Amino acid sequence: MRTKWIECTKDVYFAIYYWMRKINDISVYSTITDPNGYYGNPLIFTEWGLKSGNYALIKCERNPKPESSCVEYSRDTSDQHWKDTYYIARQVICEDSHE
Repeated sequence: MRTKWIECTKDVYFAIYYWMRKINDISVYSTITDPNGYYGNPLIFTEWGLKSGNYALIKCERNPKPESSCVEYSRDTSDQHWKDTYYIARQVICEDSHE
């Protein structure tokens, strides 16, 4: 199986996030903080899931807003220079290369 990320609203993302916190079963599955783009394009993201689970359930990506300059977003990771995109995971069974 592999994870297919489906874009969702901020409300859906945070409902799942706060539910995982409420039941005290939240864990970071992966994270990247590279606001300067040392390894490619600037990017900040975190994938969250259950400690008791096998894969991440939600992900938030922060990408620089097109109108912000490199200097602005490398110094300031606030919402002013970054656009957040939220995702929910869907597990896909891969039987061939078409999916």
